[in-house]
Amino acid sequence: MDLSHVIADEYREQAIGQLVAAPLTALRGVTPEAAERLREAFKIDTVGALGRNILFRFAEAMAVMGSVKNDAVHPDWGEEPLRDVLDRPPTVVKYVTPEQASALESSLGITTLREMGTNPIFLRAQALLVLAAE
Repeated sequence: MDLSHVIADEYREQAIGQLVAAPLTALRGVTPEAAERLREAFKIDTVGALGRNILFRFAEAMAVMGSVKNDAVHPDWGEEPLRDVLDRPPTVVKYVTPEQASALESSLGITTLREMGTNPIFLRAQALLVLAAE
């Protein structure tokens, strides 16, 4: 399986299971600075931790399934239609702090909940978890 479009060159020879335990910089497109911001803001330090992160997974579920779990959405936006909620900043989810939202923007260019749930780097981390059967 050719993962060269997903995995940084220095990690291409590693087994899938090793990639899940690898630092975020193993994913093509994640700089050391971006990895550090995600580690500081979300305690995410490996590819597997990104793929398992509940906030990213919640954003993905909202983007894919089109459903809102009302108790997780910030009260100011809980009554808005889903299409509007998805285009709000990640802080629309009451568990995402402004500091975490700032880290998402500076590290991965994420400015909306939709972008968080459909971010290619997050989706690649999830795919590697599936391939590793974790």
